Amino acid sequence: MSKDVFKTGIMFIIFVFFSGGALFAVEFGDKIDKADDCYQQGRYIDAVDNLKDAVKIAWEAAALSARNINFVEDGNSGFQKFVVREDRPFAGGENIIIYLEPVGFSVEEREDSYFAHLETDYELLDSESRELAKEQEFGDFEIEDTTFFTDISLNLNFSFTGLIDGNYTLKIIIRDVLSGEEYILTKDFKFAQNPDE
Repeated sequence: MSKDVFKTGIMFIIFVFFSGGALFAVEFGDKIDKADDCYQQGRYIDAVDNLKDAVKIAWEAAALSARNINFVEDGNSGFQKFVVREDRPFAGGENIIIYLEPVGFSVEEREDSYFAHLETDYELLDSESRELAKEQEFGDFEIEDTTFFTDISLNLNFSFTGLIDGNYTLKIIIRDVLSGEEYILTKDFKFAQNPDE
């Protein structure tokens, strides 16, 4: 392959990649501009519809990750409805519950509904990063709604036996089944068989 052909091929790839990104940026800007125009004209619902379209464009460009990751008390009732657990060691027999809000996951349109599918794996590590336990597909979450959605939460519930007093890390892998994308997070905690002593 000649250097000229190679350079032309690279330039073509760069053009396709960046022009696609620019196209999404233009679409996003257009939706924001239309929303602003509608709002100025008093067409508030049309403004909302254009903003929703802009959210879809931005969401599809975002990478899979998670936010609002907390150890929480038992009895959560939904998205952003939880009580953060006091920062103290977990005791023997106590469930470890992690609340998190996945973001940037794929939402697929299917006939009359929208669908997302997430799976979670975990590893339990000791203070020396040695693996004590692991489970693949520990959680399997399929979400379906009649409208495009972004606000979901996961409650991951762990129960371990045989832990000795010390520091531990939960390594959690969130997998987007539709896109194949993965996100890894870690959460440190302390364990004490009798934390009040």
